[in-house]
Formats: sequence, structure tokens, C-alpha cells
Amino acid sequence: MGMIRLAVFAKKELSKHISRVTAASEATGVANLGTNKGAVGISMQIGKMSVGFITAHLAALQGNMELRNQNVVQIVRRLSLGKLELTTQFHSLFFFGDVNYRINAPTAVVLRWIEQESWNNLLENDELA
Repeated sequence: MGMIRLAVFAKKELSKHISRVTAASEATGVANLGTNKGAVGISMQIGKMSVGFITAHLAALQGNMELRNQNVVQIVRRLSLGKLELTTQFHSLFFFGDVNYRINAPTAVVLRWIEQESWNNLLENDELA
């Protein structure tokens, strides 16, 4: 998938316990064809524990929080790393990447809030809060 990459490394001692490795991708770019936005996932069984890793590159730019949220919903619904729903099939699921969520305020205002230690203003404008 485009330039979104994911590598999972394990200690050599664990290699004999790793099985059922699966990889998949989901594009969320322009017309769901653009490969600069989307996600790549890898899942595996480590002994009796199932683990999933997803790295995502979501929509950028100020004011695109709804589009970022839509990207996440699409990834969770369409990225196939097994037969069950993505969010319920693993003992542990790690979701990370360039998610582009931000504090929804101009940079100068954000810097002033930081300087003034106005943590509540930052929190109130944090797209993930």
C-alpha cells in the first residue's frame, strides 16, 4: 500500500511461538484509491494470545476532524485481519501512526496557552479529548 509501512519485530526466542501471521491494508485516500492515506495491519498469534497492530495515516489539515473520524471508522470496518470484528478479535490491539489529530486552534494561540500553562484551554480544544 503506497508509502504506509508496518514492521513487527520479535525476539528470536519468541519465533517458535508465533503463528497465524496475517497482513492487510485499507486505503482511505481520494476515492479510496489513493494510497497515501489509510492503514496497514498485521496480526498474529503469540502462544495462546492474539495480537493486532495497525498503523494509520489519517486525513490531515486543520478542520478535518470529521474526515479523520470517518477514516478510523472505515479502517475498523474494512481492514480484515480475521473473521471477527477488528476491535473484538484480539487480546491486545495497538492502533498508532500519523493520525493527524490536533489541538483545534491557531498555532500562536496554542503556544500562548502553553506559555500561560492554560491546560484547560488546550484540553478543551484537543480533538482527541
